Amino acid sequence: MFKFELPQNYRKASIEPDENYKKLKKYLEEKGIIVREDLPHGFAMTGFNGRFIIHVNPNAQYDDVLRHEVLHILRGDFFVKGKDIETWNKASDVVINEICGLTKDERTKFLCEHPEYVYLDLPDKVVEEMKKTGGKIILWDSSLIPPELDWKQGASPIYEWLMRQKDRQEPGVPIGGNQMGDSEKSEKGATCFTPLDENDETVKREWERLKKEIIKDLLDGKIPENLGKDVRDDILKRFENQKTYRGVSKRDSEFEGYVLTVNPKRNRILEDILPIVNSIEPDSSDNVVLVRSYHREGRVEDLPREIDIPSASILFIVDVSGSMHDNVPEIASAIRFCQLHYSVDRIFFSDGAKFASSDDIRFYDSGNGTNYAAALEIMSKLGKRWDVIVLVTDYRFAADDLVRIREIEKYGKYTFYYDENLEKIDVKGKANGD
Repeated sequence: MFKFELPQNYRKASIEPDENYKKLKKYLEEKGIIVREDLPHGFAMTGFNGRFIIHVNPNAQYDDVLRHEVLHILRGDFFVKGKDIETWNKASDVVINEICGLTKDERTKFLCEHPEYVYLDLPDKVVEEMKKTGGKIILWDSSLIPPELDWKQGASPIYEWLMRQKDRQEPGVPIGGNQMGDSEKSEKGATCFTPLDENDETVKREWERLKKEIIKDLLDGKIPENLGKDVRDDILKRFENQKTYRGVSKRDSEFEGYVLTVNPKRNRILEDILPIVNSIEPDSSDNVVLVRSYHREGRVEDLPREIDIPSASILFIVDVSGSMHDNVPEIASAIRFCQLHYSVDRIFFSDGAKFASSDDIRFYDSGNGTNYAAALEIMSKLGKRWDVIVLVTDYRFAADDLVRIREIEKYGKYTFYYDENLEKIDVKGKANGD
């Protein structure tokens, strides 16, 4: 683990940590991310030693700096297999700094104008030379890339462009942490996170835990406001931003499965069910799958232990006949989000019915029929109960099935019914043809 020590001649700027910084630091530490004000150079840098540790320059104790590092963590930017780490850091910094508004912060501008405050391990001759020539510390933002490169498209196209420009002389000194604390390397630029091994189970487990907990807090509004809507939207897009169909080679009966990830402007299903799901106290006796979680017993540092906690269970029953195809992306998006946070089963039905368990991320598609009875038969055979059941169908099935429309309610605590337009409906009149 890298240990940072402040130089004896440390000079502190007239910038004190504000309340937003303190609130965000407290929240992160409650989640298991350690924040230390001990970085002698750059704004901040994130490392890992059983837990993620954000090192902050004491001159840069404000919330945008912490937001920047949190986004590096949640985006998984430190998994840089096959990439040049310094170049990838620049590319991801462009995206993150634009999201956080870091380049527009007056305090940031002040610190960039005074490199002696934020890059204290730079040789004095470098600082003096920068003062003479008017050179500044670079904070990577969209002004440093061609206008045709939209930062909203993510770091990858920016990375490719930077790699093509790698031999070009860059102005000033790039800002960022330097995990080795080496002055000579600092002149060439460094990174604000240490690269991590994507095959390291300890890293991956902690990363997945943090993503799950922080994203849930963002959606539930249980997070300091200064993380902001833009940060929340960016994090969510990491899961739902590719409109991609990927064929699955193995056919299962008449059903063909494919992975579908999307980013609808809004999700009507989630708007309805999440308030209910998040208010439920799951009961593990109701066949609820237990999810691994971390708990630190007592006050002993660095001794986490795993415990099992019950997760709310949801069953999606989805009509995949032809009339439903227009809203498949929004349905799939709701299902995929719930899979990240809860125990989710699915039944897809058309001419027949197909059950998909929690660990299957595929969205199954099939014929043009609407065999609701086949879905009911699967539920009966499973003999399970769910906290929430969501039925999405056009209700164009046989009269006998319509009479049985509400039988699914005996398998769940709460039931939501949607039509082919994803309008929530009252099914009481359906059996009478209303």
